[in-house]
Amino acid sequence: MSEALGLAPVASPLDFAADTSTEIGTRLADVVTSLHRVGALEQVGRAALWVATIPKWGDRPSARERARRRIAKALVELAPAGDRNILIALTGEGVDDIELVLPRQRTNGQLGTIRAIVARSNPNRHHLELLEGLELSPGMGTAAITRKWNDAFSVERVTDAFYREFRLLRDRFVAALAESNPGHPLLDPAEDDEATQAELRRFVTRNLGRVLFLWFIQAKGWLDADASYLVNLYGRTASDHRNYFNDALLPLFFNTLAVEPARRTEKAQALGDIPYLNGGLFVPTAVEDRLYGDGREHIDIVVPNELFDPRAHDGRAPTLLGLLSSYRFTTQESTPDDLSVDPDPELLGKVFENLNEDRKKTGTFYTPREIVRFMCREALDGYLVERTEVSRETLARLRLEAIDPAATDVYLTPKERKRLEEALLSVTVCDPAVGSGAFPVGMLQEIVQLLIGIEQSADVKVQIGGQKVAEWKEAVITNCLYGVDINPEAVEICQLRLWLSMVVDAERPVPLPNLDFRFEAGDSLVDRIGDTRLRETLPRSGHQDAMLFDDLAEAERELEALRAEYATLRDSVRARELRREIKGKQLELVARQISDQLAGVERSLTDMKTRLDKLRRMGASARDLKREEKAAAAFVERHEHLRKVLDGLSPDAPYKKPFLWPVEFSEVFEQGGFDIVIANPPYVRQEKLAAIDQETYALSFAEVHTGTADLLVYFFARALQILKDDGRLAFITSNKFHRAAYGEGLRALLPADLQIEHAIDFGDLAVFAAIAYPSVLIGRKTAPDPADTVSVARLTHPVRQALAEAGASENVSSVREQLENLDSLLERNRIDGFPQALLRKDGWVLEDPQLVRLFDRIMAIGTPLGEFVQGRMYRGVLTGFNEAFVIDQAKCAALIAADPESIELIKPWLRGRDIKRWKPEWAGLYLIAIQNSGDADCAHPWKYATTEKDARAIFADSFPAIHRHMTAYEDRLRPRADQGRWWWELRSCTYYREFEQPKVVWATITPEPRFLWDEDGFYTNQKCYIATGLPKWGVAVMNSSLMFVLAAATRLSEKQGGFLEWEKSPMVPLPIVEPRPETAALLENLVDASAESPGSQDDAINDLVDDVYGVTAEEAALLADWRAQRAYLTNAEAEDD
Repeated sequence: MSEALGLAPVASPLDFAADTSTEIGTRLADVVTSLHRVGALEQVGRAALWVATIPKWGDRPSARERARRRIAKALVELAPAGDRNILIALTGEGVDDIELVLPRQRTNGQLGTIRAIVARSNPNRHHLELLEGLELSPGMGTAAITRKWNDAFSVERVTDAFYREFRLLRDRFVAALAESNPGHPLLDPAEDDEATQAELRRFVTRNLGRVLFLWFIQAKGWLDADASYLVNLYGRTASDHRNYFNDALLPLFFNTLAVEPARRTEKAQALGDIPYLNGGLFVPTAVEDRLYGDGREHIDIVVPNELFDPRAHDGRAPTLLGLLSSYRFTTQESTPDDLSVDPDPELLGKVFENLNEDRKKTGTFYTPREIVRFMCREALDGYLVERTEVSRETLARLRLEAIDPAATDVYLTPKERKRLEEALLSVTVCDPAVGSGAFPVGMLQEIVQLLIGIEQSADVKVQIGGQKVAEWKEAVITNCLYGVDINPEAVEICQLRLWLSMVVDAERPVPLPNLDFRFEAGDSLVDRIGDTRLRETLPRSGHQDAMLFDDLAEAERELEALRAEYATLRDSVRARELRREIKGKQLELVARQISDQLAGVERSLTDMKTRLDKLRRMGASARDLKREEKAAAAFVERHEHLRKVLDGLSPDAPYKKPFLWPVEFSEVFEQGGFDIVIANPPYVRQEKLAAIDQETYALSFAEVHTGTADLLVYFFARALQILKDDGRLAFITSNKFHRAAYGEGLRALLPADLQIEHAIDFGDLAVFAAIAYPSVLIGRKTAPDPADTVSVARLTHPVRQALAEAGASENVSSVREQLENLDSLLERNRIDGFPQALLRKDGWVLEDPQLVRLFDRIMAIGTPLGEFVQGRMYRGVLTGFNEAFVIDQAKCAALIAADPESIELIKPWLRGRDIKRWKPEWAGLYLIAIQNSGDADCAHPWKYATTEKDARAIFADSFPAIHRHMTAYEDRLRPRADQGRWWWELRSCTYYREFEQPKVVWATITPEPRFLWDEDGFYTNQKCYIATGLPKWGVAVMNSSLMFVLAAATRLSEKQGGFLEWEKSPMVPLPIVEPRPETAALLENLVDASAESPGSQDDAINDLVDDVYGVTAEEAALLADWRAQRAYLTNAEAEDD
């Protein structure tokens, strides 16, 4: 292996474990039987391969976790041979497998590991690629080796590769089903039948998920004690010329895994020793009941065997068993401290969340595990500290106790242990936008880790990944965790993830708990129908007495009893019946309330009709009749909507809407709500939603509602409604609400209803594959004290600095690698003691409080920019078709040569990219500025022409050369939306003459202020602004360090890559202080000098501007520090013109 890795074999390698007089021998005496350094790079100390043999291999990776960590820790900390890059090959006597382990030193001193289990005798394709990626070249430096090995062990790379093939496979299944079942109502939907197409994708994804789940179960030896059961089952089925899906998988799913062994048919028993798993995963859905029949008596669909054939797999036409066979799946779940480059259970969540067709539309992104852990840990620790009075330091030591008992010694009194265990096993946690379950699984891991630590603090050793852990997980999953998502496919995967998390640790097969009424498909935000409240619409106060009906209360009690029965039901037939009964009763509960509302509306309509008839008979005025008819029309519309909702209620609906939280989770709301609400809500704008939903939001969340808000605003408000008092909220959302106008209500609500503990802004870092501008907020639902403080952090610049110092480019993988050190990043860069009172309604500024107070003072002086220029701030010209209107110097010269009058319409032209700091870099372009003849100040000769024919004739006569030029583009100019009265004109604009004036010009998207002074009459495109009421000295002010920091930190929106949006609305309030005449003259001279030599006068300008605004030396230093932090932003130009 050493040679395969590009390492020179070590001659007669020493056994470092044999000499127990050395520190490494002592530390690993009870861990390894031998430890050899078998290969090294020629250059001493750069890289080496170590082989560690352990006495007990175990049947799963979790059995080796503590040994793996202790070996890696000892080799990294002691470096017995001075190696700076270490790869460990972990093995056991008589074992074919090798566990390759790459230690990862964290900046906080902690150690993480990444692992892969390779079969020596038969490595799979993925592992061969891994070994190839690890191979070093002679002369490689230490940093290059680190980067190469990190890239080879990149979990993101493996996940992406697996996902690409799995996506191809899913699409291949969908296409094959349509081709093999022509005309089938589900399997061959019409192209325009989006609902059925989505159901087909869900059908395929659900069955792929079942097989993937069984692939993990198979690895545990639970499928007839055969580690290749599914492949061998295919071989037997295909050799008998039977269909693998219909004749093997369906009986395995529904007649075997979902049926207790004693009740199985002879055919099911023939499938071998298969455990009874239950849990809903192998209970047919309503769609499958329709497809196969209740007893699967008419399975007549065709699913070709070639889709499964492990021998026919290739990357362009993947097969299910072939793809799964090309990877070595591990049953140990990854944590941020111990990652697997082999597919682990978390892969399910990532792959299926990416498969979600609505992912982009619904704005859902899979949260990185390090952020998940931080949010879960902070929320859980806050709850535990409040509930048990155990300190955060003790909780941290308990986690270490769970991982490495030798590293710490924690003492808890029996009373403390009991309090902690009870609190952990009774906490209620909900994710209202659960997706595929990253947060429930993360919270499960945190709870179980603390339970292990508590047990081991009493000197009771807990086997990681043993039966005790499985039992804890089942208790937590069934008693503590809840989730809702509008996407039913995501909910199914979330349930599957939790089931898998439970079974991977179990030593023996156990039935899975039913989770259908713990993790539900529903619209978390809608619990009313427009302006129609239901009995359990939130918030509940104020309407309960008026809407309390004894029969509804009784129905809710019946539902609660049925759900309790369902959770532990082991009869799959009864489970299917009961699931449908529960859904039916839930819908009946809603339907009765809608029917009651509908009856009230119908009575009102009857009364209105009677009143209208009476008004007509009495000869009422047209105005009175119109008013009454308008009111009646509103009731008719409301009646129609209620009827539509009532008719659409069905237990087979993909998700519940309305979703009544106190009905669905009555046991939680009897206790006042959830202890923790944690989520990554979708990043979707409200205006993309139906009008009735927008009305619902306006009434349900009045304190934060605006017509343009992102949904995250309403998820925050809903979280506060479903949290109990003193409950903990932990959200990762877009940071846009910090400054955007739509976030004003939310910015007021959160500091009023929460003690905010953490506010972390990741800016435009590539945390997700899509641009998301994520930020984390964690707090406690209680009235804040005026003296409360927040821990705030902006991580954009520290992460970019770390990437720059490492010579790494910025991408999702490199950013997430930096976030593996999230705790230490926060330790170094957070601002503790930030007054919560500084989180204000008009905008959140997460900066040094001294800077914030400086900004407050500066914003309070002078005159707002918009007022100073008397509103004369204008966006540049949008032509609608640059090819016709924008010309180069050659074309300009030709037009003028052909007709000297053309010069009247030709103006010099600047694009956004041409605007530099202090002066333009003109590209020699011109605008043919043909103003809209309908503008009041337009003086075109054809201004008063009433027909296009007359106007065109005058245009052709007045400017013949330009007329000929525009005529060449006539077919493309006519369809423009942006045009004047006639197709050759620019859109209506009242400020063309302003471009001719002396003015300040700036580009809208730049990483720094780029303002310049123009006296040459340049026109600009729409990527620029001009201001004609600001004197030349204003350019110095706007380009100054003070104004840059003030604008960027408090007003401007961020774009990807460190760019800022210098738009009109955020700049209007910026304060302009008019300098004394002598200072103004000096500043104007410096503007001229800067145009001659950009940058040469910056220091002098900054000093003068600071003096004008009264900035002290200490405050100037703060501004300089802020700018220094931005030194690692991109210097690239904005791509947009």
